Amino acid sequence: MKRTVVGSVMVAAACAGSPAVPAGPIWPDWRGPAVHCRHLGDGGLEVELVAPTAGHAFELGDVACADGRAEVKLRHAAPTADFVAQVITPHRIVVPAERLAEARVVTIWITSDRAPAAQLAIATARP
Repeated sequence: MKRTVVGSVMVAAACAGSPAVPAGPIWPDWRGPAVHCRHLGDGGLEVELVAPTAGHAFELGDVACADGRAEVKLRHAAPTADFVAQVITPHRIVVPAERLAEARVVTIWITSDRAPAAQLAIATARP
């Protein structure tokens, strides 16, 4: 399956010179439901997980800021029952502007019951 990454080169350029961030494109490794983000007018960030309504949960964890970057940790809980939901729903989380501080680059990391190690879902440059 070929994955398209939009904005990764821009984020990589914004991170150039930072020892903690690799040079070149940043490739997401999240294999769960689709994740999107929207920059809000107040400087916050809305993160949206698009998944079936039945049993999915999505919550904000830690937000760590340093050197102009913010790492946002989110947790996804998949349903435990063995059934198929018929309705797709956006599960939204707002990361307040004050939690992102002066970060210019934000990476969204997600953990889940099925993948306890954090996986990179999205990297974005703040306007």
